[in-house]
Amino acid sequence: MALDAIPEPEDGARSVAEDIQARHRADALSAMLRTLPERQRQAVILRHLEELPNPEIAKIVEIGVEAVESLIACRKRALAAGLKGCRDELGYTDD
Repeated sequence: MALDAIPEPEDGARSVAEDIQARHRADALSAMLRTLPERQRQAVILRHLEELPNPEIAKIVEIGVEAVESLIACRKRALAAGLKGCRDELGYTDD
């Protein structure tokens, strides 16, 4: 088999279109996060972006673990509802 006949391996990098879409998604999420009160924003960021466990978030934010769980669940629903109108624009097609 000739070397030219062997396909190039995929490098796994995102395409330009995927990069642009990822930036749009991050911008939309940042805009929605800015609408939250400071403590709520901090808890959501620590949980979903920094991936910290709830007990650690509770220590940082200085509230109980149950309060963190409630706050994050509530804010996650609110953020999802706020971004619902942008789903098509942001490339989300699943329900």
